[in-house]
Amino acid sequence: MKRIKINTNDANRTFNDTLTEFIRYCSLSNLSQRTIEFYEETLQFFSRFISNVDFKLNIVNKSIIEEYTMSLKASGIKNVSINTRLRGVRAFTYWCIERGYIKPFKINLVKQEEIIKETYTDDEIKILLVKPDIKKCSFTEYRDWVVINFLIGTGVRLSTLTAINIGDI
Repeated sequence: MKRIKINTNDANRTFNDTLTEFIRYCSLSNLSQRTIEFYEETLQFFSRFISNVDFKLNIVNKSIIEEYTMSLKASGIKNVSINTRLRGVRAFTYWCIERGYIKPFKINLVKQEEIIKETYTDDEIKILLVKPDIKKCSFTEYRDWVVINFLIGTGVRLSTLTAINIGDI
């Protein structure tokens, strides 16, 4: 069995070492590969903001997160995207706080406007659900009807639908 060297001096703990430990924890917690990749990407972006390849973890505090948030706002990205990045940093930061690697503080998300998406009317849904005449319709028309019925009937996301393989059926 391979022995792991544990750094007991948290003052010298680096961001990259802690990130590696966090990603290992995420894998052990059976998080999806997509979620793990999101954390890696988000935290590498945060690391570039700090502009230091491997900074000491103990510099992460509320004011650094607020500066990061202001930097994201100044870059012109939407508040929804800012909050997505902050959620990734927040998950990592709160995990570090739980382990006592950094001092506790709260990360606030940016207030965002609630966007109301326009949905189909009942009449539009009835039109979409009308089964095409199999003898007269094209393959694409029939395929689209099947996809629409599947999405409405199950409520899955499009990415779930496109990831279905024959073996899944």
